[in-house]
Amino acid sequence: MGTTREFRNGRRDGRGGAGDGAETEATSLVVRKFVYALMVNWAVLECGVNIMVVIAAAVVRAVGDRR
Repeated sequence: MGTTREFRNGRRDGRGGAGDGAETEATSLVVRKFVYALMVNWAVLECGVNIMVVIAAAVVRAVGDRR
């Protein structure tokens, strides 16, 4: 069983540090994918809102032209 200091430093062999970097790399990749997904979802939402605004404006204009 490792000491508290070894666990706090990220290794159980007493050398400290972040290990071989694989965990850091994997975390970075997950964060990058999450941010990318947020950006894509925001873009899709923005396009959807713009389309709804255009449709609503066309409906209002059509109703106004009928009167």
